[in-house]
Amino acid sequence: MTRVDRATEPEAAATSPWVVLGVVLSGLFTVLFNNAVLVVLLPDLADEFGTSTSTMTWVVSAPLLAFAVLSPLAGKLSDLYGRRRVFLAAELGAAAFALATGLAWNAASLITLRTIGATLGAATGPAALGLVSTQFTAERRVQAMGWWGLVMAIGPVIGVSGGGPLAEATTWRLLFFGQTVLILAAFVAAWKVLPDSPRAAATRYDLGGTLLLGGATTAFLVAVNRGPVMGWDHPLVMAGFGLAPVLAWGFVGWERRTPHPLLPVRYLGRRNFSAPILAASLCAFAYQGVLVLTPVLLHEELGFSISRVAVLVAWRPLFYALAGPVAGFLAVRVGERSVMSAGAGLVAVSTAGFVLIRPGVGEGVIFAVLGLTGFGLGLLEPPVAATVSSAVDPGDYGVAGATQQMARQILTVAGIGVLGAVHEARRSAVGGLASYRAAFLVGTAVAALAAVIAAAASSLPRSGGSRSRPARFARGRR
Repeated sequence: MTRVDRATEPEAAATSPWVVLGVVLSGLFTVLFNNAVLVVLLPDLADEFGTSTSTMTWVVSAPLLAFAVLSPLAGKLSDLYGRRRVFLAAELGAAAFALATGLAWNAASLITLRTIGATLGAATGPAALGLVSTQFTAERRVQAMGWWGLVMAIGPVIGVSGGGPLAEATTWRLLFFGQTVLILAAFVAAWKVLPDSPRAAATRYDLGGTLLLGGATTAFLVAVNRGPVMGWDHPLVMAGFGLAPVLAWGFVGWERRTPHPLLPVRYLGRRNFSAPILAASLCAFAYQGVLVLTPVLLHEELGFSISRVAVLVAWRPLFYALAGPVAGFLAVRVGERSVMSAGAGLVAVSTAGFVLIRPGVGEGVIFAVLGLTGFGLGLLEPPVAATVSSAVDPGDYGVAGATQQMARQILTVAGIGVLGAVHEARRSAVGGLASYRAAFLVGTAVAALAAVIAAAASSLPRSGGSRSRPARFARGRR
């Protein structure tokens, strides 16, 4: 039996859906734009606090790991207690911890405060996705997600290009003091504009499911994160890989029995839910794994200066940003499935293109490969978000968004760890360039698999008879 799509009509709002989208994206930008600049500042932070750069990398990695574990909690709370309420609470919490981060007194306090603040900031994502999903019809949602992708991609670029020189000229603390002011301004705008959403009635929070899923995620991410450092045969790493599937199996069993599940497992059987999420996450595996290796390749093997590498690598997120609106335009005309498959295919082709990079290659080739990678992923993301949100009940938009974020975070960490491990293993055997090629070929295979999986999804129906295929769409959501 096919479920009727109750998400086709948007919820009524006092203002235009595009105004709501603009306010939501402004809020997301203010909590996320500082993330990328910290990578550039790691050596300076290590010197200031008298610790090693490897220790300070936890300022970047700890928030990623924390939110991968806690994203289902954020999504479910937004569905239970109202997306507007959770969005505002997360923004206010992010502002408070941005201010506290600017006052950090040692490395431990900086890592702790930054982890909490960044996690709260990222918690706005599932609520924001739910807010946007309720304001747009299914066929227009992909266009909104295109602008979403543009803002999310351009934010880190602005953060690095503007925040880096500012921190160098003054102090890194000013970045967080300024972020506090920006978040509070976005909070006021959201308070005035965002529509309210009702609390779920007669529903309890699934604590057991949260603990099981959080445990499985934590075990897997710790194993992947520590494997390259401790060795893949270290007892802690092996224990993590062994425990993760056991807890994941327990989570699925628990969710089948509990009356108020954290993630209704029936969604996992809907191809418009599972296929797009898996395809996007596999592309994130390839994209992020290659992203970490590329600057090292350009600097160590090709002899490029750090500044030259920074300029080249910056084109990748810029092309990602440009692809967002293009994805929305194309999806309305040719369908979400075609755009998703094309985006994943471009990631696979561009990842294979990294094999061509060697001493003497022109910067035009490097530029084209980097740009194509960013454009491919940017083309993929908007139809993924639109397709997934249309595959769930309106009351589970937050959970849908959180599931996408969690899966992407998990495979991002896995991609960095696995491709890095392939590179290191081959480096000792065959040396420099060949070791990078081996890692890039693994990324290519994973991205190609993503393109095949994306083709399993169904495009959304269109009104007006232009591309209406309700029977096909219904089959994809059973």
